[in-house]
Amino acid sequence: MSDASLDDPCSPADHPPVLDENDMVQENFQRPKPGRKILINDKGEHILESGHQSQPDEEHSEAMRHRHLNADIDFDNDRFPFSLVWTSIPLLTWFFPFIGHMGIATSNGIIRDFAGPYMVSEDQMAFGRPMKYVVMDPLLARGGADGWDRAIFEASEEYKTRMHNLCWDNCHSHVGMALSLMEYDGGTHFSMVYLVWLFIVRSKYVSWKAVLMTWLPFCLFVIFITLIVIVPMRSL
Repeated sequence: MSDASLDDPCSPADHPPVLDENDMVQENFQRPKPGRKILINDKGEHILESGHQSQPDEEHSEAMRHRHLNADIDFDNDRFPFSLVWTSIPLLTWFFPFIGHMGIATSNGIIRDFAGPYMVSEDQMAFGRPMKYVVMDPLLARGGADGWDRAIFEASEEYKTRMHNLCWDNCHSHVGMALSLMEYDGGTHFSMVYLVWLFIVRSKYVSWKAVLMTWLPFCLFVIFITLIVIVPMRSL
């Protein structure tokens, strides 16, 4: 090597190679934290020394789940995205507060409910505005949000061809079919009993007024029976 090359301030030996933007991004991505190693398996996945694989798909799914579960509920306009909704049935709910009318809302919050023979309502429940709701996770539906909407549409089209029966083919059955079609959380059969229990343990009331409208008639009925029937009988 000549003396000129040793004295040359621009000699490559004195300067690191210049990386383009893609090389810098790749270098930064693969640089492990102090005391840790990053390996690449045969599938091209990055593995930390501890053995945990980086899973951007799972992180994306968690972000999507958070966004869906925190979708804006518009109580004023009765919009309940990705939710099951419930309202009282006059007389029936007064004596049995856990029994009511049920519907299921699409991704944009529009409620579909089996309102009567060959009739599935849209955006207007048969017995009035929702009083309770349960927010569901659309990422647990086969096909995600699109699968959620598609299942509601298919169930609604099917129930437009059915006679309404209060005991075994009713609004709960319509909601159960939609959940079954989307295979929600891996399930393929959602019964009326399951849906009633779901509302008992997970539902939220839309307001304190809804709480009173649901329970006040039943409480008054219990008080009436207690004062008129039970107390006189015990005094005999």
